[in-house]
Amino acid sequence: MALEDSSNVPEQEGGGGSDGREPISAAKRKRLQKVFEHASKQMSQDNFDYATTLLNQCVVGDPGNLIYVQSYVGNLQKKYKNNRKGANFVAQLAQRGAKNATRKAIHQEKWMDAISNGLKVLTVNPWDVSTLTAMATASEKMGDDEVELYYLKCALQANMNDPAVNIQCAEALATRGQFDQAIACLHRVEKVRPEDEEIQKLISKYAVQKTINQGGLGKG
Repeated sequence: MALEDSSNVPEQEGGGGSDGREPISAAKRKRLQKVFEHASKQMSQDNFDYATTLLNQCVVGDPGNLIYVQSYVGNLQKKYKNNRKGANFVAQLAQRGAKNATRKAIHQEKWMDAISNGLKVLTVNPWDVSTLTAMATASEKMGDDEVELYYLKCALQANMNDPAVNIQCAEALATRGQFDQAIACLHRVEKVRPEDEEIQKLISKYAVQKTINQGGLGKG
């Protein structure tokens, strides 16, 4: 396995602040696209580890690119034959430092650090719920809405009934006006925590917002 190779990425732009990156130049986009095309060939040949190394460069270079992110996660899911648990315990233990670093980066609001460390964790378990939700948070903070929702979707696939994941997903969906899906997430939480009054209030809130949006009552 070439897990350690995934750290061989191009220089990270930024590294702190509210975003942690700079605008991507046309030349860099072209270079990343060439790397992605090479990675796609490796994926088609089931060269999973080499593809991971290449795709890591793509995602770190352009973390808001949904196609890059989908390919990175999809390649790893295929590598582990969609077993929904990833590598063995020893391999996952080796990435505990990266997992802790991801969590620390979120607390410190270093969003790009959270992404880069999260990618390392996913190399041993692309269904790691806490890492996926952390990366979703980082993506949301950087304004990468599509990528945020994708990471949350992956977290839901890993554990559909996880209350925290469903609540985070509901909030993200409601922000985009997707109230039916948001409420569906909260109903899953309701089944696990039937006496949680806050969830009931949130369901009612989103139902009202949906009605307002549909009737155009929020305009004017």
